[in-house]
Amino acid sequence: HLTGREAVLRAGLAAAGPGDLDALAGSLCFHQVGTVGATFTASHGAIGTTATIAAQLGGGPLPLTDLRVLPAASDQVPGRTQLVLQGTDGAGRSLFVLVVWPSSQASPGSIDLGGTGVDANVFILPAGGGPAEALYFLDGTLTLDQAAPVAGAPWRGSNGPSSSRLATSQGARGRRAACR
Repeated sequence: HLTGREAVLRAGLAAAGPGDLDALAGSLCFHQVGTVGATFTASHGAIGTTATIAAQLGGGPLPLTDLRVLPAASDQVPGRTQLVLQGTDGAGRSLFVLVVWPSSQASPGSIDLGGTGVDANVFILPAGGGPAEALYFLDGTLTLDQAAPVAGAPWRGSNGPSSSRLATSQGARGRRAACR
């Protein structure tokens, strides 16, 4: 499931010019560091508060409160839909799940979060804002029971923690056995 992201990374690496890749110092590996499961109900283009997020990070649960969900047209790329889930942990940090995919696929069914044309990431922002403390890739399946890329359309869906893994990438120099 991370193969879609791997293909994009490999294409970018193949297109790099001389010296462009020196900073990478080895191949990239994806290491699982946790899971995220969520359920949500909202209307397209409106912030909803009917959501659950179950996150595990670094072997332990990451309890979240003040949950919000927003399915909407992407504000970055025309023709794409985004789903944003947000919660706050006990230290005041914000966890954002951001999934962006072609609007033509914004309908009931399953979306492969590691598939071509799908961007699925989790960001953790410090209390009070600022640059992200952490960025993870989200893998697995998003199931949409109701969805349409139309303002006000009802959205309902989920992704199970058993099928949605958080991964981080890092250079593999000296750790090639861990990448297999």
